Amino acid sequence: MPKQRKDVPRMTQKRIYQEADSRCAFCREEEVTSLTIHHIDSNPENNHEENLILVCSNCHGKITHAILSPADVSLKKREIFWTKKMGENKAGKSFSVVVDNSVIMGDVANTITNISMKKHSSKAPPHPQGSIGANLAMKAYADYLIRQYFDFKTADSSYGRNTKFSHAVIHQNIQKTLGGKTFYLPESKFQDLVEFLQNHIDQTIQGKVNRKRGVKNYHSFQEHIEKFQLLNLQFFTLT
Repeated sequence: MPKQRKDVPRMTQKRIYQEADSRCAFCREEEVTSLTIHHIDSNPENNHEENLILVCSNCHGKITHAILSPADVSLKKREIFWTKKMGENKAGKSFSVVVDNSVIMGDVANTITNISMKKHSSKAPPHPQGSIGANLAMKAYADYLIRQYFDFKTADSSYGRNTKFSHAVIHQNIQKTLGGKTFYLPESKFQDLVEFLQNHIDQTIQGKVNRKRGVKNYHSFQEHIEKFQLLNLQFFTLT
């Protein structure tokens, strides 16, 4: 018998949104209408917090089509859990939690206190034809490089660098350097975007350590396309 989907309890929803700072765990998308809670083990009856992760519709599609593997998803869940556990889940700190198209402001210890509600009704416009965001292969590779950069910056803390960084900063720097929002840039700017992201990865402490050891910091766009095509072939073969 197919598994019956159970509604995720509202308090559990709040905790999952709070855990991810109301952003997609992978690409950091924060558009309210795009966010959804994914069951990591694909069992819609299993609403335990450790089995739930916040993702956007785009990344949810990647999970469904095996572009993001179950191992990738499980690793990301552990990463955001411990990042929150060590850095932000402290009594008295203010958090913003988005649930059901509303932003819930409150002080967070182990519970979430509702203080005020602001409605969000705006919907992000689609990426225009000819933009990097409208090109599945280009967007997937840019997403991959951005994840690598975030992961490497997180790893830098293990070398004693405690400098805080914001996920929004990389996109702000891209806009300042390349003249447009990351995924709204024209396809003609793709190589510039790739070089920008690869350079930022290489300049992290982990990136420099890897290069000294002869370890690759990222695979190429061509390798990514070949991997993407293989995963798609395996998916359609299985289905």
